[in-house]
Amino acid sequence: MTKALFIADIHGNIHALQAIWEKEKDSDIIYCAGDLADPNPKLYSKQVIDWVRNKNVVCVKGNHDESFIAKYNSNDRQWREKYAAGVTEDDIEFLDNLPLTINFELDLISYCMLHKYDGDHSQRSYASLNSAYFFDKLWSATQSDSTIRHQQKRFVFGHTHLAAVHYLANDKLWFNPGSCHFRANKNNTIDRFCPEKSYEPYEPDKQAHYITVTNGCFSLNSVNYDHSAYAEHILGKEFTEEGFDLVTS
Repeated sequence: MTKALFIADIHGNIHALQAIWEKEKDSDIIYCAGDLADPNPKLYSKQVIDWVRNKNVVCVKGNHDESFIAKYNSNDRQWREKYAAGVTEDDIEFLDNLPLTINFELDLISYCMLHKYDGDHSQRSYASLNSAYFFDKLWSATQSDSTIRHQQKRFVFGHTHLAAVHYLANDKLWFNPGSCHFRANKNNTIDRFCPEKSYEPYEPDKQAHYITVTNGCFSLNSVNYDHSAYAEHILGKEFTEEGFDLVTS
C-alpha cells in the first residue's frame, strides 16, 4: 500500500510547499501536476526546483514552467537577477526536460497526469473534462500503447488552482489537488482579473491545497503557512491577512 502526495501549481511558493511536506512527510511518493516555477515576481523558483529535485518528485511541465524557461533564455539580465536568482542552466534543462504527460500505476489503478485539459479548443485554457466520451478520447490520445493496464483509470490535472475529484463513471475519474499557491481572482474561468469589475473571489482561501491517495482512496487537504514570509517580497507592506488580489494561474 502506497501513500502518494499530489500537488500542483507551486508558482515558486516554497513556504507553502514546506508546510505541506511538514504535514505529509510519511508520503512514499510525490507527484506534481506542473507550474513549479513562475516568471513573474516570485522569488523562490530556485528553491522549489531544488526541493523537487531533491525529493525525486514526479513532475509534468506546466505553462508557467514553459514561460519561465522562455524568459530565462531571453537573456534578460535584470529579470534573471531579480526573479531567477541562483537558477542555473542545469535547472533550466531540468524544467525543459519535464514531460507534458506521464502515465503511471498506483495500487492497481492506471493514472495519467498532465498540467491542464484544453478541451477540443486550445483557447479554452480552463476547460473541464465533463463527459466519459471526452475522457476516453483524451485517454486514448495520452497513452503510449493501446494496452489497458487496469480497469480503473484516473487523470490528474493542475492549472485551475481548484481542488476537485470528479467521477464520470465508477472506473473513470479525474482530480485536481488544488494549488500550493494562492487561488486567483477571476470573473469566470477564462477572463483574467479586472480591477474595474466588482465581484467576490471564486476561491478566497489562502491555504496550501493538496491531495493524498492511499490504497486508491482520496483525502483532500489544506494547510496554513506563514504568508507574510512569502508575501513580504512579493506584495510588500500592502499585504494583509484580510485580503489581496493576485492572478497566477
